[in-house]
Amino acid sequence: MYCLRLASKNDCDYLYSLLTVTMKQYYIETYGEWNDKVEHAYFDKSFKDNKYQIISYKGHDVGCLVIKYNQDEIFIIEFQILPKYQNKGIGSMVLKNIIKESEKLKFPIKLEVLKSNVKAQKLYQRMYFIKSGESKSHITLIRNP
Repeated sequence: MYCLRLASKNDCDYLYSLLTVTMKQYYIETYGEWNDKVEHAYFDKSFKDNKYQIISYKGHDVGCLVIKYNQDEIFIIEFQILPKYQNKGIGSMVLKNIIKESEKLKFPIKLEVLKSNVKAQKLYQRMYFIKSGESKSHITLIRNP
């Protein structure tokens, strides 16, 4: 079983490292580069504006989750799992709990995923998310309760 805890300022180095490890290659595939200065500034702003949760599994920090509850939807802003903990069912467990909350509230779940991140897209498809839009770089997915 996993647990979530609210991230603090002390977790910023871990969270930025997690972002780099999980997303750098997808950013390079999508945008042609990874600009550490730009990405760090974006992360700092995101951390200030959002409540990051650390995903822990068997005593280890394995990922993060950022969810925004809007008036009529649940929006997943960030969802990352360290590569060595992927394909162990942790992401599925986290999503199943978000789905339960969605069904309880009768709110759809929405998110955006990079087109280059096929691995994440497959996870969302297994969880019955469907494509609801796209941009040059992202696919927008939705799962209705």
